[in-house]
Amino acid sequence: MIAFLHPLPKITHHPYQKSLPTPPQPPTFGVLKNKNSTTMSFEPNLTIGECVVSYFLMMAVILAGGFIGQWWIAGFGLLFFLRGVTGFCAVKAMMSAQKA
Repeated sequence: MIAFLHPLPKITHHPYQKSLPTPPQPPTFGVLKNKNSTTMSFEPNLTIGECVVSYFLMMAVILAGGFIGQWWIAGFGLLFFLRGVTGFCAVKAMMSAQKA
């Protein structure tokens, strides 16, 4: 019972154990050291109207590719689909990052 009343001392490491060496840092190649670099935010940056326009562009590209029989063109509709579903446009994010 008395053992539960006294707190145990905190042991950070074993007395006979040597401290662990610090892990090596990855190389930066000078890219991360540039203070003028801009970072892009990967948050949704499209309005609902722009998402709807992306959906109509996707349908237009797929229908045009199917109508002329070149289904590889319809594959470009995937870009508009992903833009509309995620609500993220990389070009818009890069342009806003350069302005800031």
